[in-house]
Amino acid sequence: MNSSFINLFLIQVRRFYREPEVIFWVIFFPIIMSWILGVAFSGKTVNIKTIAIVSVVAIHELPLQAKIDKLKTSFKILDISEDEAIKMLKSGNILLYITIEDNEMVYHFDKNNPDANLTYLTIENLVNSCDAHASIKNISGQGSRYIDFLIPGLISLGIMNSCIWGLGWGLVELRIRKLLRAMAATPMKKSYFIASHYLSRLIPTTIETIILYTFAHYYFGVVVSGSIAAFILVFLSGNLVFSGIGLLISSRTDNTDMVNGLINVITVPLVILSGIFFSYQNFPDWIGDIIKYLPLAMLTDSIRNVFNQGAGVMDVSFDVVILFSIGLIFSIIGIKIFKWH
Repeated sequence: MNSSFINLFLIQVRRFYREPEVIFWVIFFPIIMSWILGVAFSGKTVNIKTIAIVSVVAIHELPLQAKIDKLKTSFKILDISEDEAIKMLKSGNILLYITIEDNEMVYHFDKNNPDANLTYLTIENLVNSCDAHASIKNISGQGSRYIDFLIPGLISLGIMNSCIWGLGWGLVELRIRKLLRAMAATPMKKSYFIASHYLSRLIPTTIETIILYTFAHYYFGVVVSGSIAAFILVFLSGNLVFSGIGLLISSRTDNTDMVNGLINVITVPLVILSGIFFSYQNFPDWIGDIIKYLPLAMLTDSIRNVFNQGAGVMDVSFDVVILFSIGLIFSIIGIKIFKWH
C-alpha cells in the first residue's frame, strides 16, 4: 500500500487522540447519556403514569370499583372534574381521562396520539382484557390533540437550534478565520458586535416560526387561543436565553470539534428531557420536578399555555422573567470571558 496514504491516515489518527475533547464526545458522552437515562427509567415509578377519572368518589358499583382499585396498582389516579381533566390533557400532564357513564368506563383521548393509544390498551388489558366493545370518545377539540401538543414543541426546538447553532457556530468560525481579531482592532464597540448577532437571530427564528405555524394552522387547524403579546414575550425570552447559551459556548472555543461537542452536550439532553415530542410527566416525579425548570422545557410549556390554554401576559410572566434572567446571566458571563483572538 502506498506509504503516503498510510502516513496521511496516521496523521488523522494522531489528530484524534491528541484532542482530548474529541475522545470525550465520541466515547464518554454516549456512555454518560445512557447512564442518565438508564437511571431515570430504572425505578419502578417509571411505569406509573398519571390518568384522571372524573368523579371517581361517586362510584358505588362493586365491579367498577374493583377495576378502579386494579388501576391504582399501575397508574396514579386523579379524581378531578372534567374541565380540570381537559386542561391537564391540553398541557400534556395526562394522556387520557376516564368518565363513568352507565356504570361503564368511557375513555377520552386523541386516537392519533400513539402514547395515548398505548396507555388505553394497557388499561384495557389490565381491567377488561382488551374488551372490543370499550367505549372511546376521540378528543378532537383544539388544544387537546397531539398535534396541538407537538407544534409548540417544534417552535421552541427551532428557536433553540437556530440560536445556539447559528450564533455559537458562527462566532467560532469567525475566530478560526482570525476575523474576530481584526474586528476587535477597529473602533467598533464590542457590545454592538454581540448585540448585532443577537438581533440577527430573530430573523431566521421568526421566519421559521411563521412558516411552521402557517402550515400547522391551515393543514391541522392549530390556532393561538391566548394572547399574541404573551407569545411575543415568550418568543423573545427564548431567543435571548438560547443566544446567551450560544455566546457562552463560543466565548472561548476555537476548535470545530469542540464547539460541535459542546453544542450537542447541551442540545441533545434538552431535546430528550424537555417534552418536545412527549410529555416529561412520563419521567419519574423526582426528575420531572427538575426538568420543568430547564430553559427549553419552560419555553415549550409557556408556548403551549398560550396556544392551547389561552394564557395571557400575566400567565407567562414568571417563565418570561426566569428565561430573560438566565439569558442575561449567560450573556454577561459570555461577554466577560469572550476571546477575541
